[in-house]
Amino acid sequence: MKEPYLPGGQALMIRGMLQFIEAERRWLGDLLDAARSGELFAGPKWSHEEIEAYLSRHAPEK
Repeated sequence: MKEPYLPGGQALMIRGMLQFIEAERRWLGDLLDAARSGELFAGPKWSHEEIEAYLSRHAPEK
C-alpha cells in the first residue's frame, strides 16, 4: 500500500514538527529528571542583597 501523497512543503513541515516534538520530549524528560533528583535546584545560594543587585543590573531600560 502506498503512502498518501503530500506536497513537498507539507511533508517537510510535518517532518520538522515531529523532530521538534521529539526534541521537546527529550528536553522535558531531562528537566523532569533533574527536578526529581534535586539537581535542578542545586547551585549557589544568593542573599537577598545579591538578588536585588542582580535584578537592578539587568532591569530593562525605562
